[in-house]
This record gives sequence, structure tokens and C-alpha cells, in this order.
Amino acid sequence: MILMVSVGRGDWPQWRGEDGQGHAPGKGLAVEWGEKDGVEWRTELPGRGWSSPVVGGGLVWMTTAMETEAGDEEKAARLKTNTGDQPLTLLSQVELRALGVEAASGKVVHNLLLMTKRSPQWVHELNSYASPSPVLAGGRMYCHFGSLGTACVDTAKGEVAWVNEDKELEVMHENGPGSTPVLVDGLLYFANDGGMVTCVDASSGEEVFRERLGEPFSASPLAHDGRIYFPGREGTTYVLKAGRAFEKLAANRLEGRQFASFAVDGGALLVRTDKALYKIKN
Repeated sequence: MILMVSVGRGDWPQWRGEDGQGHAPGKGLAVEWGEKDGVEWRTELPGRGWSSPVVGGGLVWMTTAMETEAGDEEKAARLKTNTGDQPLTLLSQVELRALGVEAASGKVVHNLLLMTKRSPQWVHELNSYASPSPVLAGGRMYCHFGSLGTACVDTAKGEVAWVNEDKELEVMHENGPGSTPVLVDGLLYFANDGGMVTCVDASSGEEVFRERLGEPFSASPLAHDGRIYFPGREGTTYVLKAGRAFEKLAANRLEGRQFASFAVDGGALLVRTDKALYKIKN
């Protein structure tokens, strides 16, 4: 494949891109944006889910969970077996769904019920029941929900191909089914729950810099055209210049919280918050 001046309109078939390294090739992705600046479209999403978007065939796919909270009596009874002390989300029922959004318009064209679970095992309140990101391959999308099950969607037909809810695969995760580094020119960049961004020399392991950016991080960074994008959990994305010196290029604020990693569609960023999906372009 020959890289042109602008980002090619290739698919983004899995979390962190085609090679799983979190690199968006070419040039042209936005550096600065806001709730009303640089947004080509914004689509509110039903349910709650932290799965990162994937792109194929002109559609942006992700999973979501429609939650029905458990009552106080049910919570008290079930939590008697809880061995931890972490804040939890406890449901009486959850519907696990796949969403398909037109990349060009932002219109939701598929909202597919994959499975329904009653009294599902609890998850940490920072997690969701739809956190694992789907994978696109061979005209199908594979959606995994930890021990709750796995489903396959025929993306051309927009239909559920199969569902596996084998009870023998169930385990008790306690906190649910957390940021991954990105490697650029011999430097490793990563962020943590405490809001700290760190750069390490990949050959020696020596720290190059460490800076606090102001909010915790759950999503993984994205590398593009000499820049590193860090989506913060509270809705701000910090854009740093790649290199041995710390240099912040921008801090871009959207409404809502960011747990999902970015996807790329051509020359546009696809940003999922807990409220909506955004398509952002220069």
C-alpha cells in the first residue's frame, strides 16, 4: 500500500487499527476541536459501553449495554458473596447489543440485540458490560462480552449470525471483563489512572519524561503524523508532539466521559464518549 499525503480511506477493523499498534498512517487528522468546532456529526448512542469503534464498509460498529438496575433488596442479597471492597454496578438485567452507524452521515442504521442476561455478574462501576471491542474480518463482526458470551454479526446483511452463551465458560471476574502503550520512533508512551503521561526509551527502559495532564486515563493513545493523542476519562483529549521533549499541542474538550480508544475513518477521527459518537475533521 502506498501512503498518500492525506490519510487513506482504509478500514479500522479492530481496536487500535489494522496492525493493533495504535498508529494512523498518513497526515491530516485534526489537532484541535471542541463540542462545536471541527465536528462533522454527533450521534447520541443508546445504552452504556466502552468498546472502541471499528470501521468497515462505510459503517462504524460498536457494542452497547442496555442496563436495568437491580433493586436494593436484590443488591443486598447478591452482594453477600462479594469478596472485594470496590464500587460496583449491579443489574437485574442487561441487553447486549451491536450498533452500526453510517460513517458518512452519523445515522444509526443497525441496533441488533445479541443476547439478554438476567442477574449478570456485577462489574466495577468504572467498567461497563460492553467494554471489549469488536473485531471485523471477512464480512463478519465478532463481539465478545467476557464470560457472558460471544456473538457474530453478518455486517453485509445486518443480522446476527450466531451467539455462544456456553455456561461452562462463565467465571467470576469481580470487576468485569483497563490503557495500552503506543511505540513511536523508539519511544514508548503511556498514561495511567492518576492522570500521568510517561515517555520511556524503548531500548533502555529509561524514563524520558513524565507529566501530569489533569485527569485520569482509561483509553489507549493514538499515534499520527508526529503526534500522540491521549483521550482523558473526563472528556479532554490531550495532543502531544512526539519526541523526547514534552510539548502539549492542544487540549480538546467534549461533553461526557471517554473510556473508548479512538478509531480513524479516512481523514477523520471517530471519538466515542459515554453520551455520543463524534466524527471530527479538520
